[in-house]
Formats: sequence, structure tokens, C-alpha cells
Amino acid sequence: AQNYDDFLKQILDEVQLSDVLDVESVQELQDVLDKQSTPTEFPLRGSAAMETVGGDEKMCIFTVTVGKTVTATATGTVTEVENDEEFGHRIVIDHGNGYVTIYRNGSEPLVKPGDSVYVGRALYEITKKHEKMGYQIMKDEVYINPEEMLAIRG
Repeated sequence: AQNYDDFLKQILDEVQLSDVLDVESVQELQDVLDKQSTPTEFPLRGSAAMETVGGDEKMCIFTVTVGKTVTATATGTVTEVENDEEFGHRIVIDHGNGYVTIYRNGSEPLVKPGDSVYVGRALYEITKKHEKMGYQIMKDEVYINPEEMLAIRG
């Protein structure tokens, strides 16, 4: 006896997306997926004061209100959750397209290595004495200025 999920997976494995959708629709879907895996979204729920640090390892440092949430700026996979000398903890997310984002904060991480994340997925909830949050973006292993990528509204 085959359950419904196994049956559905078998069908999906056998059907090519291009068999179901026309070429234009496949391209539109690819464009949506590319956009979701490019780190352009703001890494916080709510507003924050921001300063940019230059040098080789460019970084935005946000001063965040206690209780606000640090969020993933694009879809990807958590590759590291480690201690960070300056901020307390570091979360690294690989977006599968040459982009890697790095989040630094002293609050307890809400993800672990291997987790898949989506845009807006909570990574930390800001706690007292951990109001500073560092955010970095790398493209093809080179740090870029996050401020140039972020969609800042308001």
C-alpha cells in the first residue's frame, strides 16, 4: 500500500516542470526563485538605527529594540551557527547563488546548521544587553556593502 505523499512524490519526480508549464511560465518561476534567494530584504521586523562599517569585511550594525526579531533576508540553508567573539553568536546562510549572509548577535539563535530558511524566517529575538546586530553579505566569497542590497522602506 502506497500512501498519498509517496504517490504524489512519484508523480512529481516523473513530470518535468516544462511539460506542465510553457517556457515563459518556467522563466517567470525561475525569476521568482532567483529573487527569493537574493538577499535584498531588511533583516529585522521593525525599524532600527543603522551604521555602516567599511573595510575588507563590510558590515551594517543595527541598534535594535529588545523584543524585535532578526530575520533571514533571502531563502537558503543555514551552514553555520557558531560563537562570535564580538557579538556572541554568528549565523551563516548560503543562498545557493553565490550569496552568503552573516548575522551576528548575542541573543540565542533560533536556527541550527542544515535548516532551510525562507525570507522573513526568525533567526534571533533581540534580548536585553544584545541590542547590537551585525549583518554582512558576501557575493562569490567577497564582502559587499549590505546597504547597497537592502530594501529599506519608510
